[in-house]
Amino acid sequence: MDTYQTELYILLRLLLIIVLAGALGWERESAGKSAGIRTHVLIGISATLFVSIGDFMIAKFSSYGELMRFDPAGLIGAIVTGISFLGAGMIFFQGKGNRVRGLTTAAGVLTTAAIGMLVGAPKESAKYARGSRRSNGCAGRVLDFADIS
Repeated sequence: MDTYQTELYILLRLLLIIVLAGALGWERESAGKSAGIRTHVLIGISATLFVSIGDFMIAKFSSYGELMRFDPAGLIGAIVTGISFLGAGMIFFQGKGNRVRGLTTAAGVLTTAAIGMLVGAPKESAKYARGSRRSNGCAGRVLDFADIS
């Protein structure tokens, strides 16, 4: 992939995650919750970029053979751990009435990161995630749109 195609690849994926994460953030912001559009968009962009960087690192260093190994599952695990830590900071326990607040916000942030990872994943991973090209529903259409290369 030449530089122009690589930049277009990243740009289109970032535009897609901005729309998807923005929709989740708008829903939370319209409900008056703490994590709104900016938070969800930033989390989605960062997850997409981390996965895209991992994909490009694999492509760049694959010629090194056994001298350089890269674990995509470890990258995903690191993203999930970081976002979970961020989400844990959003959960509060209120002493009066024994109420727990922020669980839905934390789950939304984790979901945004998962969508960002899926958008940033190489096209081979997206094909495995959707099974076949004849996928029905909104998720299949979004994945078909994300398959730009």
